[in-house]
Amino acid sequence: RLKLATRAGNIGVWDLDLMDGSMIWDKRLFEIFNEDPETYIPTLKNWSTALHPLDKVPAERDLQSAIDNEQDFYTEFRIISPDQTIRHVQAAGTIMRNNTGAARRLIGIVLDITERKEAQNKLRNAKQLYQSIIDATDDIVFIKDRNFKFLVCNNATAKLLGRSKEELVNTIDEDFFPPEAVEQFRADDQRVFDTQKIQEIEELVAYPDGSEVLLNTIKYPLYQDNKLIGLVGIGHDIT
Repeated sequence: RLKLATRAGNIGVWDLDLMDGSMIWDKRLFEIFNEDPETYIPTLKNWSTALHPLDKVPAERDLQSAIDNEQDFYTEFRIISPDQTIRHVQAAGTIMRNNTGAARRLIGIVLDITERKEAQNKLRNAKQLYQSIIDATDDIVFIKDRNFKFLVCNNATAKLLGRSKEELVNTIDEDFFPPEAVEQFRADDQRVFDTQKIQEIEELVAYPDGSEVLLNTIKYPLYQDNKLIGLVGIGHDIT
């Protein structure tokens, strides 16, 4: 059952001898490091050689701290395999003591999280690209959730509301506009949610700095996994 669990979870198992630095790896760990178990000798020194240069110092520090303080070990780092493939892994271990109570071994696991990290990077890059695109327009662009909170805004929206894009996250119309304007915005948003159809509105909007603009605003229902999660608004100044 342990073999099935570790293989299904992309998990390798290791056993470090604290006396001589030798290590025992299971088959899955050799696969994660892309090393041949017939020729590769797992040692603390060889493990260190496989570490990505930017992660080498913190990973070694975390491991040495666990050894010196005889405490559990947890860290995340990248490794470079012999074919120069870079993999992201998490490592965790626990101290094992002999019958006199002295720390003798550090036994742990390595979890291959490369796919997760790559997916996170792709999502982050996509978000950055999307933000760059909406920031390139002078039109007001924003995303609200089903609770009418701003999730994303572009530079034009931030400028008009007198806040940074980061400060606008999780704010609501009530934070910026008078009650009568909020009532109208809320009704328009709710109509998008109720009908799940695109709504086009022309409205005179008074901003916190006292200026007034006539906006042509189109609001689109926003879906995720076929579920309505909010709306996208694009407002063009037609004053």
